[in-house]
Amino acid sequence: MYFVTFLTKNLLRRRTRTLLTVLGLAVAVAAVVAMAAVGTNIEQAVERSFDRRRVDLIVQQAGRSGGLNSDFGDAFVEKARAIPGVTVAEGVVNLIDVTRPSGSSDQVMIQGWRADNFGYDDIAIVSGRGLRPGDKQKVMLGRTLAENLKKAVGDTVVFGRDDPDDPSNRFEVVSVFSSPVVFEQGAAIIPIEDARALTGMRVTGLFCRMRASRRFTSGITS
Repeated sequence: MYFVTFLTKNLLRRRTRTLLTVLGLAVAVAAVVAMAAVGTNIEQAVERSFDRRRVDLIVQQAGRSGGLNSDFGDAFVEKARAIPGVTVAEGVVNLIDVTRPSGSSDQVMIQGWRADNFGYDDIAIVSGRGLRPGDKQKVMLGRTLAENLKKAVGDTVVFGRDDPDDPSNRFEVVSVFSSPVVFEQGAAIIPIEDARALTGMRVTGLFCRMRASRRFTSGITS
């Protein structure tokens, strides 16, 4: 009892310190709960996007620290495409800086897609046109990204450092789009060959659709 009385008197005697300690603990607990909620929401958003696009299998390279570090060769992609009943949409996904006219930069997600990627199926073009076969240095901006960068169709977006003597990282905005996938609203879509040149990656992941009526087994290795 003496020990409990000692603690109680100590807490009451130093009310300011006690209050600050309680507030600190409350903030720490709230931060942990908020981070867990954000993580759950992101996970659910990603799962919904895969469900919406009827993605049955996601293929990433083993032994890498994260999906953005995967780097498949074209031979692996072609082997996957050759499996009967499998539709493959490969892409290059990475984070890259966008240089603003002021010289400051923001990091955004870019997605390098082929013209036949099934991800285009549920994207709504708000203005402009979609990417076409043979397009080079063209970019589609998600609506949120376009608003943040204050860019519209016909404007130029600079990926990486703006070098007046090197126009290879200057992209013409051909469209602003809206996507049901939340994180794509703040992303940019460019031709896959341009994405490879910008990031140095070949293919970071495969998204596969499979016919439900068949079983698939494969010995493909990267």
